[in-house]
Amino acid sequence: DKLNSMLRRFNIELSVKDVGLLIGCNMEQKYLFLDEILKSQNKRLKDLISFDEFNNELEVLSKDVNNNCRLIPGILNYLNYLFINNYKLVVATSSNLNRYIDISKRLGIYYYFDKVISSNLLKDSKPNPHIYNKAVEFLDLDKDEIIVFEDSVNGFMSASAAGLKNIVGIRSEFYEESVYSKYCTKVIDNFN
Repeated sequence: DKLNSMLRRFNIELSVKDVGLLIGCNMEQKYLFLDEILKSQNKRLKDLISFDEFNNELEVLSKDVNNNCRLIPGILNYLNYLFINNYKLVVATSSNLNRYIDISKRLGIYYYFDKVISSNLLKDSKPNPHIYNKAVEFLDLDKDEIIVFEDSVNGFMSASAAGLKNIVGIRSEFYEESVYSKYCTKVIDNFN
């Protein structure tokens, strides 16, 4: 809602599906995606707002969203189980590394993970497979032994393109069942 409020100033209205496509993208990808939408209206985003202004406005929105992040029910018990049983855990996030660290520490989950790979430290963001290739490299496991938990279509595509087959989709309002069935071996609503 807050994203659409910001975009309405530029006569951009996003569908739920379009918002879902923005999840898991870096700022540059979001800017280019919105520019594509405007091209169909014979407009250009850069004529309405510079990339730096766009980035700053989304950063403000992101802080508000981040402050309201909540854990998925059952995740702490699941992380405890994995931690106690010595599973290696990696976060592969499209979020800015510092933002992820702040959120995960506030939610009490930061120290469960052996490694955090943030796409803002890599050349390419999701849906490029680079971030998941880095995770596989760190884990040093066969790809069939790795389970990916993802909440975005860009993440599903990234993990799939990296050759990972065990993709668990975390259900959200942004995606139709056909998206999950295309990429995910399982779909969950929570970790209970």
